Amino acid sequence: MTDAVPKPKLTAIRWIFAVIGVLIMIFAGGCSLFFDLILSGYSNGNNTLGVFGILLLYGGLPFLLGLLIWRLAVKFRRV
Repeated sequence: MTDAVPKPKLTAIRWIFAVIGVLIMIFAGGCSLFFDLILSGYSNGNNTLGVFGILLLYGGLPFLLGLLIWRLAVKFRRV
């Protein structure tokens, strides 16, 4: 059997970037989902796809950026 080498803990700067990434994901993705649910109720089904596309553009791209920041902070070159 081989001894499992524990991964090093996150440094303070990585924690800061991980928290920033999570906050971006919560506020960008959460607000977009919230407003999508509200605005889709007011659109009468005529332009739901347009509303969803606009919110995906304005909320989805920052969400993906936050996910990338979090992923790099937690997983990048952690041996």
